[in-house]
Amino acid sequence: MWRRGARSAHSASRSLGRGAAGRAFACGRNHFGSLVSTPIFYVNGTAHVGHLYSALLADASARSRRMAGEPVVSVTGTDEHGLKVHEASVRAGLPELDFCTNVSRSFRECFDAFGVGYDAYIRTTDPSHAATVEWLWTRLAKRGYIYEGEHSGWYCKSDEAFLTDRQVGPGPDGGLVSLDSGHPVEWLSEPNWMFRLSALRGPVLEWLQRCPDVIQPASRRQEVLALLQAEAEAEGGGGDLSVSRPRRRVPWGLAAPDRTVGPAGSATEPQTVYVWLDALSNYLTVAGGAPAAAAAEAAAACGGETDAAGDEAFSAVIGPDGHATAGAAVWALARGDQAGTSWDASPSQLPPLAADPTGPRAAPLASGPWPAFAWPPAAHIVGKDIVRFHCVYWPAFLLAAGLALPKSVVVHGHFTAGQRKMSKSLGNVVSPEALVSGAPTVFADGAEWLPPVSAVRWYLAARGGLGSDGDFDTEDLRARWDKDVVGGVGNLFARLTGSALLPAGQLPDPGQAGLSAEDEELLRRVQEELSSVPAAFAACRTGAAATAISAAAGHLNVFVTAQEPWLLVPGKPTQDAQRLAAVIWTALEGLRLVGTAMQPAVPQVAGKLLDALAVPADKRSWADMTPLFARPAERETHAWRAPGLHLNLADPASGSHKRPATLLFSRSPAAPKARRP
Repeated sequence: MWRRGARSAHSASRSLGRGAAGRAFACGRNHFGSLVSTPIFYVNGTAHVGHLYSALLADASARSRRMAGEPVVSVTGTDEHGLKVHEASVRAGLPELDFCTNVSRSFRECFDAFGVGYDAYIRTTDPSHAATVEWLWTRLAKRGYIYEGEHSGWYCKSDEAFLTDRQVGPGPDGGLVSLDSGHPVEWLSEPNWMFRLSALRGPVLEWLQRCPDVIQPASRRQEVLALLQAEAEAEGGGGDLSVSRPRRRVPWGLAAPDRTVGPAGSATEPQTVYVWLDALSNYLTVAGGAPAAAAAEAAAACGGETDAAGDEAFSAVIGPDGHATAGAAVWALARGDQAGTSWDASPSQLPPLAADPTGPRAAPLASGPWPAFAWPPAAHIVGKDIVRFHCVYWPAFLLAAGLALPKSVVVHGHFTAGQRKMSKSLGNVVSPEALVSGAPTVFADGAEWLPPVSAVRWYLAARGGLGSDGDFDTEDLRARWDKDVVGGVGNLFARLTGSALLPAGQLPDPGQAGLSAEDEELLRRVQEELSSVPAAFAACRTGAAATAISAAAGHLNVFVTAQEPWLLVPGKPTQDAQRLAAVIWTALEGLRLVGTAMQPAVPQVAGKLLDALAVPADKRSWADMTPLFARPAERETHAWRAPGLHLNLADPASGSHKRPATLLFSRSPAAPKARRP
């Protein structure tokens, strides 16, 4: 069925490859700011450590970008439609929406418990999202990319996806399974609405070739390139994509706007929007959505249903505050319309930041129209199991609709447990909330410990990877926390700020002589070690960032051990007040740099450290990572770090200025002592 005013798929794909797509292919282009997204999480089960890892990667990336001065929107949410959700709700004895609400709440509570900041939390059952999906579907249909047909192929019920012959193979029980997920497949034929993916594989391939850094890491890009090349060379260009399911089979989901379809028009049958077209559209919803009613009114005023009228209609949508809505900006950017830059998208129009300068905004952006600034997305952060959907289907949908493509898709590995894939049947699924709020974990040496949230955040940042899977091991979690954070940073802080070395609780004054060349060289080495951290966090290479932070803290510990400041205090034969002041200043200044760098990974612990060091909230950005050397000229230009500044070391319990390391960094308990026989 071809709509009035639609172009042929062939001519549309050619124009995408040369014209509109040429603008969409502007690698890294973004007029206004950064949208950083997690995948939206499927609600057929509660949150596990793999979901938390995705969310923490996005959180660290968003925090790092904010520290660089970018106006960031970080988004997450839940995917609530599809056959598996319907079946899970039946098993739970709940209506679908009630079931989804309960599970979605559990995801949100998990993310809140672990300090995951987000500016918008989307549920695909939100009415605003339904309007976006309807708009996108209608747009694709108008442009000739959706047609009626009958689809036959291998269907994976668990993945809710049709697969090609290349994507299936023999399973352990003799049946066929998906080669990606290992789930069983069955042959299925049914009437569906189809998307002309065969016309878009070439343009998507061209995008990835023109923009080699879009998919990270490079190994994942090679996988997608090989997939696209193989499918493009196959008969029929790799085939088209089914974007609906019969409603009798998938009753829980958005009704397809074109509600009747049958083979050759011989029969009619209500259809449900394919769950992945529905789910992927969430990124448009959180970027401002598609207010369908207003757009329809504007289209009618334009006097037609042509593409040009649709463009004008969508760009005409204005929020009640007089600013263009985000949806309008998305549309102008997709057309390559430079007028988009003239809209009032100043960060001053956004809700204010919360108290944590690296965290999300104080007011949720999803609560109403907000100034446009966040398309195309800066980073989609996804697990390796959904690469095809984000790196093939999603850019194909966007190209077909004439929308700009994402700047990057960051693909991470999974977490295993005991070197085995986490599975309910194996009983090895790690619940994040149970880990930090349930019964204490009993370790091999007999010690019992309830890890703090920051310990889990640090471990996932340090242990996870983009190129490979990581194994979640509580013994390793404990060891890394004690070594990297408690031992490497917390103990150093405690040693430097104890009453023996810093009795007045103030930044020491090295005097006119200032720091030695060795002291300054150490701080430059720490700065150099940390120089890669901002980009590493922004790009979700958290393991590399954690390694650099630990190395920088290691330099400080080696320095303090070598300088032996405890031998420079008054009353010692080697007392030297000026040298003592220089050593303490140098080490505390290094800790300031380390604490600043730790914020994206462990904002709570890093915030406490910077608070104790009396670092103002507006001096905790990447721009403040230049070390200070206590030189006389700096005392005026950097009064916030002048010698004599009182540090926040008071222990409320004792009234003493000495602050035990445990108040900042909680070490895991030692093994219980063996009783004497």
